[in-house]
Amino acid sequence: MLESKFKTARKFLSQYLPQTRLVLSPSLQESQGQKVWLKLEGELPTGSFKVRGAIYAVLVNEQRLATREVVASSTGNHGAAVAYAAQLLGWKARIFLPEMSNPVK
Repeated sequence: MLESKFKTARKFLSQYLPQTRLVLSPSLQESQGQKVWLKLEGELPTGSFKVRGAIYAVLVNEQRLATREVVASSTGNHGAAVAYAAQLLGWKARIFLPEMSNPVK
């Protein structure tokens, strides 16, 4: 059952997100004595893996609740991911930030 949910999520997300590269890490490989691969999720549109969960959450809730609006509170990656997912799927989004949030984010 859980495996089929992962397959469903992977199939859906592949329509919207590129595959991210895997690169071999020589320094980690040396220290661990085995091959270590790094998945470059920073290559995703929002620079974080969180966009995967945001897009999938929007899809699931659209089917379950018949809604097309989302609200989130975040100081960074989560808010960017939710905003991106909403824009991508044609939803309205409102992202709340703390008053003293980091301007870089």
